[in-house]
Amino acid sequence: DGQLAGTFENGRLRLSRFTGGSGLLYDGTLEADGTLIGTFRSLAHHAEGFTASPDGNAALPDLFELTKWKKDVGLADLTFRNFEGSEVNLADLAPDGSPRLVYIMGTWCHNCADATNYLSQLHEQYADRGLSIVGLAFESPEDFGEQAENVRTYVLRKSVPFPILVAGQRDKGKATRALGALDKVRAFPTIAFVNPEGEVVAVHQGFVGPAAPERHAELRHQFTERIESMLAGK
Repeated sequence: DGQLAGTFENGRLRLSRFTGGSGLLYDGTLEADGTLIGTFRSLAHHAEGFTASPDGNAALPDLFELTKWKKDVGLADLTFRNFEGSEVNLADLAPDGSPRLVYIMGTWCHNCADATNYLSQLHEQYADRGLSIVGLAFESPEDFGEQAENVRTYVLRKSVPFPILVAGQRDKGKATRALGALDKVRAFPTIAFVNPEGEVVAVHQGFVGPAAPERHAELRHQFTERIESMLAGK
């Protein structure tokens, strides 16, 4: 998640970013046949090789088609604690017949920072028309108290206008099991669109931030269309 910056000079590609907790570096060399061979480094101790080959048919996937919500799981089946430790059932966070967004995220996630800003704007735009948003935070610490403090600090620092509950650890396998509603947690953030009847009508994996303005504008258009459609059926 997040944007990379770097250079391609004399056949050498270098892309990097700083996540706040570690640095990431992709360092590759372009071979004569067009193959890119290099090393990905994360933290001070992790390194793994990568190979990339040209594909004239390559295309970005539809981010609404990658992750599925289990049909036998409803919002009433999902209960998590807020950062004060009280249990909250997702079905109780908004009146029946209200469309909702379920926002799977983490306070450590840079793409989630962009997504939180955008969802805060959506809250301001649509809350009066009945849309509700709830965040489910998956955090790095194992201890609930530390997870809760991360969420509390995040909500206060960013003035988040919608509730964020503490859902578990950031590991994708653990997050999948703790949530129990998706076929797999593949990316942070992931956002589920729930219609007034309580049915999940779409799941969007990932988030394209404003650093990619054209794709970000397309994402906003897609989100607006779906929200307006849900509100029309309210």
